[in-house]
Amino acid sequence: MQAAQQALDVTAQNVANANTPGYSRQRVDQAAIQSNPYLGMNTGHQAVLSGVEVTDVERIKSEFLQTAASTAVGKQSSLQSQVNPLNDVQSMLNEPGDNGLQASIDNFYTSWHELANNPTPALSTAGVQVLATGAAVATQLNSLSHGLSEEWQNQHATLVSVVDQANAAAATVASLNTQIVSGTVAELNVNDLMDQRDKAVNTLASLVGGVSIPGSDGQTSVSVNGIALVSGGYATKLKVAGGGDITTAATDPPTLMIDSAAATPSFGSAAGLLSSLGTDLPSISSRMDGVATSLRDAVNGLQDAGFTLAGDSGTDFFAGTGAGDLNVALTTADQIAVSSLAGGQDGGNALKIANLADDGTAAAALGGTDGPSVQYRSLTAGLGTQVQSLNTALTSQTAIVTSTQSAVDSDSGVSLDEELTNMLLYQRSYQASAKVITTTDEMLQTLIGMVS
Repeated sequence: MQAAQQALDVTAQNVANANTPGYSRQRVDQAAIQSNPYLGMNTGHQAVLSGVEVTDVERIKSEFLQTAASTAVGKQSSLQSQVNPLNDVQSMLNEPGDNGLQASIDNFYTSWHELANNPTPALSTAGVQVLATGAAVATQLNSLSHGLSEEWQNQHATLVSVVDQANAAAATVASLNTQIVSGTVAELNVNDLMDQRDKAVNTLASLVGGVSIPGSDGQTSVSVNGIALVSGGYATKLKVAGGGDITTAATDPPTLMIDSAAATPSFGSAAGLLSSLGTDLPSISSRMDGVATSLRDAVNGLQDAGFTLAGDSGTDFFAGTGAGDLNVALTTADQIAVSSLAGGQDGGNALKIANLADDGTAAAALGGTDGPSVQYRSLTAGLGTQVQSLNTALTSQTAIVTSTQSAVDSDSGVSLDEELTNMLLYQRSYQASAKVITTTDEMLQTLIGMVS
């Protein structure tokens, strides 16, 4: 009766936690109590039949399936963390579109065409329009550069948050390791503690690519790229090191440290964030600077070679070192080098600048280097290809996550049909045992009555 009662309790526990995330179903293992024959006084050899006992409450959990599921989720998190900032950058660029940078550059070249067709001394409308469209391009490049810097800072803050969560999960694993060892020594049921630990280990896999290594004493160690994060009851803290802004990220990229060792996760949210912070966003920012400097150099080279309508030599149209600080250096329209000849009243030099809209002309003006439009189109096309590739990989990985999680649920999840069957079985076993006691009692009462 006691064995049947304990089995019913375990069944009730399974039913109650059928929808509890991370719960592993439990199963009662029973065995016949050893029956030793002994010599009876009158009957010779006689067997003592002692019934059944519960030898263990087994936790149904496949370490292989659980590890596969954790790894799959970690890879999914890595892809998601890497593609999120790139999606933000795509939205920021707004290409193709009438309000994108390419449209602003095209408008800038068009304004030079208008000026070349109207090289009047006053340079009223056409000259002012050149300055205005130039300022618009510079402002848009400034905005994109600052937007990339802000995106980098946001992702860096996310990485710090991921590390904080990972440290909390690692401390939980270490604490549960200690409790499980103590409970095992005291012969207590530690199955629920092991479920809690598995949940924390899964969190580490999702966040920083933690890999669990089961120990012989019931403890679980966790490592990140081979470097121990949790060992028994001790957890080492992760921290973020490296550059603190997008300008230093290329030469001093952010990295995770475990004590003095650099831990480079191969999956998990941190892996995607580190890729974004160390490679993707700095590369886009650098290429945006390239667009700005090529525009600056191409326009300034021709502007400096021309002359104003007053006969003065042209001076730099743009100033700045990159996309973040590009600006129009000229203050008035009469400083624009419209003419190709000193003292001339033609728009020949303005036309040369307008012709920079042609990719070949721009490359020639830069000594063979691609012009700003080619560089920008290459940037946006490359970004689009990368985002598409990551989204395709993410879709595939999501399907893998679904498949592996289904396998885990099938293996360790609670089946209410199975539990109902077990409930009826143990209920009947309890009733039958109770009936044996009742029958034995009736037999004794009959015997007592016969003697009396």
